[in-house]
Amino acid sequence: MVEGLFIVQIVKYKKRMSVKDVVDLKNRFGVFSFFVQPLFVKIAEHTASKRVQLIKKYLQGKKVLDIGLGSGSTSALLTIEGYKTQGIDVVNASLYPKLQPIIYNGKDLPFSDKMFDTGLLICVLHHCGKNQLSVLMEAMRVCKRLIIVEDTFRNKLERFFVAVRDSVGNFEFYHHRYRTVDEWQNQFKTLGWKIVYGQSWSNISVFGMYGRQTIFVIEKKR
Repeated sequence: MVEGLFIVQIVKYKKRMSVKDVVDLKNRFGVFSFFVQPLFVKIAEHTASKRVQLIKKYLQGKKVLDIGLGSGSTSALLTIEGYKTQGIDVVNASLYPKLQPIIYNGKDLPFSDKMFDTGLLICVLHHCGKNQLSVLMEAMRVCKRLIIVEDTFRNKLERFFVAVRDSVGNFEFYHHRYRTVDEWQNQFKTLGWKIVYGQSWSNISVFGMYGRQTIFVIEKKR
């Protein structure tokens, strides 16, 4: 959700607008369409290409649900590689005309149980506030496996840097519910889920800002 959302978040910061307003802003402003949008696409795909290389080996099957589609760059690159992706989000922030998300209420996924082989929650859960747990459980209901990437931290200073990068990148200057790796692991264990794989790393964004992220590959215990 982080990549490519700048234009949407700027709109939300200035004043509350409808989904139609956001779409109109993206599609009707000639300056944005012809000069700025290619830059957003390039930045988004630069970030997504590294992410796809990371998650690709843990994708199970070909049917992928991208929860919190955002710019759509992750799904776009996966589609090129032959995956059948479906995006869903609370607002349409896709930079790709042929890759449009289903718009939903942010809680109830309109799909049947185990409809998708793999579900993606890429930098999404810390944006969900009080709905964080329900989003997570709904994702597991409709997917056989989840690949989660989250901003994590090991100490207060690292949390500060993680929060600054996330807030600036998304233009969302309010509290986000970040967790430590241990907190996420305990949550998954409490739900009775199995952690197939986990890895943490620190990185520098394209804007030179420090962050730390963790990938979790999760399944229900059989």
